Amino acid sequence: MSFLKKQLLSDEERAVYRIRRLTLRFAPQLESQFKKYYEVILLPRIRWAFGVAIMVMLAYAVLDHFMIPDLIRREVLLLRLAIILALALGLAVSFIRAARPYMQTIATLVAALNGLCVIGILFVGSINNTPLSYEGIILTVFYFYCTGALRMYMAAACGWFVCICYPLAEMVAGMPPKVLLMRTIFLATANVIGTAGAYFMEYAARQSYALSHQLHEMASRDFLTNLLNRRAFSDKVEILWRQSCRSQQMLAIAMIDVDFFKRYNDSYGHVAGDEVLKSVASVIRQHTRRPMDLAARYGGEEFIGVWHDLAPEAAARIIEEIHAGIQALAIPHAQSEAAGIVSLSVGMVTLMPHQGQKFENVLQLADAALYQAKDNGRNGSVIRAM
Repeated sequence: MSFLKKQLLSDEERAVYRIRRLTLRFAPQLESQFKKYYEVILLPRIRWAFGVAIMVMLAYAVLDHFMIPDLIRREVLLLRLAIILALALGLAVSFIRAARPYMQTIATLVAALNGLCVIGILFVGSINNTPLSYEGIILTVFYFYCTGALRMYMAAACGWFVCICYPLAEMVAGMPPKVLLMRTIFLATANVIGTAGAYFMEYAARQSYALSHQLHEMASRDFLTNLLNRRAFSDKVEILWRQSCRSQQMLAIAMIDVDFFKRYNDSYGHVAGDEVLKSVASVIRQHTRRPMDLAARYGGEEFIGVWHDLAPEAAARIIEEIHAGIQALAIPHAQSEAAGIVSLSVGMVTLMPHQGQKFENVLQLADAALYQAKDNGRNGSVIRAM
């Protein structure tokens, strides 16, 4: 795997997949993708977490009804009811599509309210000289870290929030300092363990995502040139085509061919030919850096480029720059009838795509323009506006 990474991923690309250990973040361009992916993965877990918590709170409410003294039963049951209603509301909201991007925030707020209500129950017991089971706050903290389907920083925020609020509440209620100190230490220790566990769980999730993403990227790349392969290009260009049809934005499609490449291979050898293809791909890549631009090795010595939302004049300038970039390489080609160095022929079509029009038909027009460029003597371009 490390060999493949070195072959297919540049240093800049590998940096995108590095996890910042302190902040648990990818580079910005991958972080946004990971968040969307993780939102989808966590949504079922959040629903299960709400459902399980509701069942547990209902069970405790039944126990409270029979076991808690009359003096505080009403207040405790009201607090239990508040927790159950908050959890039920969170569960209901999770089925609203528009709310899904905000479910981590919603789950965090519900979890924090849950913690405050549990603190409230313990506080009611303390001020009425009816001590209740302290372990309930520990269980609540572990719910944040283990069952609540919260990301590490969200879970830690809830856990440490409770760790601060609980001692303050018991201090107001008059708990003896030694007892309060021991409980605070146990609660803080639970948070340390929970934070460490949540950190490593999210780190593992990020590692798994990064590996999966890299494998997908490598499977979509041409091994020699590191451009998109034909299959990946076909998938991506279909999406781009549909989007451009909807938004009515210009597209420029160029078929690019290395002039007399077979003669170059026969004269200089296949290893030298591979180096030419790499060099040509590098020049093309430099001019397809915008997020929605595409560049692929289409087959043999043939490449394809697609530029999104680009005026015909700007598209023509890019083709001129690609020609200039290849010429600047000054790779000798004694067998070329077009030039004494490696050169390109380009056929480009610029258009405003519309519904009912197919990309394959436009591609045929770009291919016809490429053949026209070859008939014109090669080392040049034919650009047609539709």
